Amino acid sequence: VVITSGLALFLFGHWPIRRLMRRSGDPRVAIVSWLIALAAAPGMLIGGTAILLLPGHAGLTGLARSAGGCLIHLANEVTPTREEVTGLVGLLLLVVGTARIVVVAVQFTRRRRQQLDHHRFLVALATSTANRPDGCPIHLLDHRRPMAYSVGGSGGLVVVSRGLQDALTPGAFAAAIAHERAHLKGRHHLLLAAVDILAAAIPIAPLLRYAPNDLRVLVEYAADTEAARRWGAPAVRNAVLAVVGSTVPQCALSMAGG
Repeated sequence: VVITSGLALFLFGHWPIRRLMRRSGDPRVAIVSWLIALAAAPGMLIGGTAILLLPGHAGLTGLARSAGGCLIHLANEVTPTREEVTGLVGLLLLVVGTARIVVVAVQFTRRRRQQLDHHRFLVALATSTANRPDGCPIHLLDHRRPMAYSVGGSGGLVVVSRGLQDALTPGAFAAAIAHERAHLKGRHHLLLAAVDILAAAIPIAPLLRYAPNDLRVLVEYAADTEAARRWGAPAVRNAVLAVVGSTVPQCALSMAGG
């Protein structure tokens, strides 16, 4: 039952969450639902496999006894029990899946770090640092196209253009900065990086395949909500409309992203 529930969650768990996304007024509810599903699905598979391989909660000795018993059955040409076969097959799949996630995570992290280091270097060359009245430093890009985005990593970066500053009222411009600061405060870049790794490692699971795109939209709504609490919905709306169509680096989160 536990294993079947985990598989069902991997295959169909995105359906109720996407329905919740359309109905819930608070994006944080849908974000938490995604996180629960992404944790529960593999947790059920691991737990179910452990139950099969550790009968009577026997600890690691139960695992060794189960594996040894399976080998004895095979050596004597006796069919092993369904629980032993299912448990060992599940253990093998979990080991292979975990190894694949680790390999993809290492490759993704290395590539991501290179992108971030390169972009930080460009930002340092092309921008000037401005201090806001609230003490929040921003990197001001001398470009006429309105844009605002944030880059995660150590310390994080908020980059806005002079074109955006000229196009907006002070309140709307502050809302754009608050939006990007909300991404950094909520560690949205780290969250999206994690689900990107899972989706790339195990693309066959619909729950993992749909998570990156849906969460990208949800974190934008969450950042909008945070900015609107302080600066008002009209200011956020004006800022979003101003940056629509702007191009930002692949490693960044844009205010109009998604």
